[in-house]
Amino acid sequence: MSYAEAYQRARQDADGFWAEQARAVAWYQAPTRILDTLQDGTHRWFGDGVLNTSYLALDHQIEQGRGEQLALIHDSPVTASQQRFTFNQLRDRVAELAGALARLGGAGPEPPSVAGRLRHRRLSNRFPLGCRQAVRHGVLIPAFPGSN
Repeated sequence: MSYAEAYQRARQDADGFWAEQARAVAWYQAPTRILDTLQDGTHRWFGDGVLNTSYLALDHQIEQGRGEQLALIHDSPVTASQQRFTFNQLRDRVAELAGALARLGGAGPEPPSVAGRLRHRRLSNRFPLGCRQAVRHGVLIPAFPGSN
């Protein structure tokens, strides 16, 4: 279908068009409603649908045969270093971190609980998970007062 055809179809039958597009997504729970109009006049797309974005970003890509494709480039001007990860390598690194968190009594595969604890300490904007210090613009910044 060309862009012009898709555009025309979306204008003629928006719900049908977007329901068809939604079927191309690997939903955790597929939506039954396409576009909801809320009481305040705003709209919510696919309001009863549930996605697992972690799965879609990594595992689904591997399942689709992209495991050896480049997934992430970490390029740090601060440390003048660069690392590249395929989807398979990234999955393995994520699994290592999840295992380490579980061994430390973490909440298992639930990253929001970790992020919540970091937010509680008001550190999530300053430090990557597990860091005791960070470098910003060439200056060493301790995560906790008195730490180095």
